Amino acid sequence: MSINKSEWIIEEEWLQRVLREVKSQLEEKKNYKENFKKDAIKTQRELWENVGAVSVNNGLQHIVDFMQFINTMKIQKQSHEFERKLVDKYEQMLLSPYFARMDFIEDGEGKEEKFYLGISNLINEDFDFLIYDWRAPISSMFYDYEIGSASYECPVVIINCKITKKRQYKINNGM
Repeated sequence: MSINKSEWIIEEEWLQRVLREVKSQLEEKKNYKENFKKDAIKTQRELWENVGAVSVNNGLQHIVDFMQFINTMKIQKQSHEFERKLVDKYEQMLLSPYFARMDFIEDGEGKEEKFYLGISNLINEDFDFLIYDWRAPISSMFYDYEIGSASYECPVVIINCKITKKRQYKINNGM
């Protein structure tokens, strides 16, 4: 299905908005990575300065202090791993932020909503979803239904709606 020029411009503007948001969040995570390195070095230095070598002869409190530092380092490592995965995700999203769009109207609502589907959720600082993860419950409608009546299951209720538009995109290198 081809789209007219005004729709093309709207889609291009949306893509640029999404890419700006991905770049912003990626930069934020890269800054976190730099701060993490500094914090990890600081924690290791404090461990050495405050606890030093661990020995049974140094007493139980010495071992407790050592274990607290070790737990702090474990938490830092887990946090760093989580942030590293986010950096990887955002780098992937810069190349291809989403692959589908679905417009629909929920029963009882009068407003048509646009949903873009991609490899992961993308939420801006105002908590607006710019992209929905392809595995999210709402995304199932894209795979399970054609244009017309549809529904998706949430943890508490089934949402009925009408799909008004479905599109697929092939975005390579952010274009």
